[in-house]
Amino acid sequence: MIELDGQIIGQNMFMQDEIKADDGRTIPIMTMGPICIAPELKRN
Repeated sequence: MIELDGQIIGQNMFMQDEIKADDGRTIPIMTMGPICIAPELKRN
């Protein structure tokens, strides 16, 4: 969680996953998301 002046303004999550390659290997990876931020702080 991301805080500003004691208020939560956003969140980013990381998750472990794996890719199964064509040659049979399993490759561990980290994925990122979802990412969220308070609407009033978004840059459009």
